[in-house]
Amino acid sequence: MTDTWTWATVTQSSPLRIKVDGDTSALDATTDNLVGSLAVDDRVRVHLHSDGIIVTGLQGGGDVLTIMSGPGNLNEVPYVSNGRFHQSSDSNATAGANYPVPYAGMLEVSSASGFIYQRYTAYAPYSAVYFRAYYTATGWGAWSKQLVEQAWTSWTPTLTGAGWSAGNSSTDGGYKIIDGVAHVWGRITFGTTATFGSGAPTIPLPFTAAPRSNPINMWLFVGGVGIYVLIGRAISSAIYGYQNGGAGFLSAWTSTSPATLASGNYLDFTAIIVVA
Repeated sequence: MTDTWTWATVTQSSPLRIKVDGDTSALDATTDNLVGSLAVDDRVRVHLHSDGIIVTGLQGGGDVLTIMSGPGNLNEVPYVSNGRFHQSSDSNATAGANYPVPYAGMLEVSSASGFIYQRYTAYAPYSAVYFRAYYTATGWGAWSKQLVEQAWTSWTPTLTGAGWSAGNSSTDGGYKIIDGVAHVWGRITFGTTATFGSGAPTIPLPFTAAPRSNPINMWLFVGGVGIYVLIGRAISSAIYGYQNGGAGFLSAWTSTSPATLASGNYLDFTAIIVVA
């Protein structure tokens, strides 16, 4: 049997039998089904190959999602013709050729007169979308990643570290991740039961920062004393608070340095942090 992708009509549901477009009778052969329940007269997309017959897609309202039965090469037929194809396996995407990332996802293809346009929506990370194009005279272009922006997520920052506790402090914050980079803001208004330690305070993050992530801008507002511009550093899953220690060095800010902390003081911070 020639290796072919084509259309067919279901003639019998159990055992499954199909009639390929252009044939006069149904194929009397075992038919593998990748799309679920089928009924007589359903229109299906099929892969005819030397080992048998595979139903890979079901037509519904003119829209077809063909299930990819293996890794495949996205530079070759049938992935260069108009259609939508679903890759359900990370391992297939890893083993296959010309995928933008080694993740399962959906490939959408549009083609006409020597041009081919592909868009691949990966289920991870962050439901990323990639696109590229082909022209007969120049070949395939490189995959480009479409910017993916998440909505703001509410977040309640708190204090940890030796001797530090937010207690009944009022806290507020949020973050959003844009293409693997987190934008973070927060405020901690110290309450009457907040405690202040002797070492650097830490603020646990709702995600894990990449190694050597960017510094964090921090402002400490101390009533009747002043505003102190501090710096933080994201290490793994927390922000660590520091201040200028002189001569280009950083030192931990504490309950008495750069000022004595008390209820009613508050800490504001913003950050741009690469996510691991």
